[in-house]
Amino acid sequence: MMATSTILEGLNPAQREAAGALEGAWLVVAGAGSGKTTVLSRRVAALIESGVDPFSILLLTFTRAAARNMLERAQGLCPEARDVNGGTFHSIAHRLVLENRTLFRLPEKLTILDPEDVASALRRISAARGGKEENMPKPSAVAKVISFATNTRKPIDEATWEKVPQFGYTADFIAECAEDYRSYKRERGLLDYDDLLVAWDKMLEHPEVGAAIRQRFRYVLVDEHQDSNALQCSIIDRLGGDAPNVMAVGDPAQSIYGFRGSAPRTMFAFLERWPDAKVVNLDVNYRSGPAILDVANAVDRSMSERFERQLVPAAGAWCSQPLLVTVDDLDAEARYIADRVLEYKENGTDLSEQAVLVRSMSAARHIEAEFVRRRIPYRVSGGIKISEAAHIKDLLCLART
Repeated sequence: MMATSTILEGLNPAQREAAGALEGAWLVVAGAGSGKTTVLSRRVAALIESGVDPFSILLLTFTRAAARNMLERAQGLCPEARDVNGGTFHSIAHRLVLENRTLFRLPEKLTILDPEDVASALRRISAARGGKEENMPKPSAVAKVISFATNTRKPIDEATWEKVPQFGYTADFIAECAEDYRSYKRERGLLDYDDLLVAWDKMLEHPEVGAAIRQRFRYVLVDEHQDSNALQCSIIDRLGGDAPNVMAVGDPAQSIYGFRGSAPRTMFAFLERWPDAKVVNLDVNYRSGPAILDVANAVDRSMSERFERQLVPAAGAWCSQPLLVTVDDLDAEARYIADRVLEYKENGTDLSEQAVLVRSMSAARHIEAEFVRRRIPYRVSGGIKISEAAHIKDLLCLART
């Protein structure tokens, strides 16, 4: 069943199909720049226009900003969208845990441990277990393993070897710390962020509470589904049940949060859970030109497991030819980038008009070092300069004495 209204005007055929979907399970494979935010916000408005109670719609995202953006856009089309339940997995879980705290024998005033609180607790627990001895993992590593095991639903020993293989031999120690940490929280009536998701999953497993939650959230929309981990996927599965009204939007080619337990397989697992789900490919790209998309499509075709698709540019899109450069090592890469930056500067492109994009700040350090060596001024967005790092400042202080 499809919605028809001015809400769907201006969309391409694939976007219109996804945004106008009303019932059933839908998997929307949204390539980069294909308008997934538009589709989700339009679908929210289309559902409400078709008569769906906005309180029964649940929009799950990975950031508060994304949820706010989508709901604001939906409200621009349909004012009643202000009553839609939208937010991150953790924020929705927090709300449900508060409403059902008696089920978990939790106090009326619920305290959620933030990452600093977790680190402090595990620091004491680890020390009591002999964690200060040589060749033992730091409390931060213990915390990462425990969280990874919870979100991937893997045993501690497997999570240890996968997350910190250099400390694989300490799996028993980490498992003991994990048990002590659980006791610590239970005795004090505390939860951490991971516990919120575990509690939500357990609520959905409960015959009465789970049925009530599914009746409450009859339409579920999931943004960036390729970033959902095993625990979040379990929540989505239980929310949908055997007669799902679930739409998951994502792109396996954009799954980069493996360190948090996500994987490209998440998108394909959705179809294994609900084999009758309708698949929609958003393949018109509104961000890049043909030359860039040729590269993206070539990379996508190399994936061992993929959806059959071909990203195409929107009408009139154009871009210069991309250049793929092969270098011998990180130092050669840094030299090449610095050479190009200086070349562009000499040809009239100011340094402030040039940018170097990196996956993470750790990947940028060798480039920074080359810039410093050549006295190329630069600034960092989303992190700190290598010269501002505490250990570098300490080294420079020693060098000056």
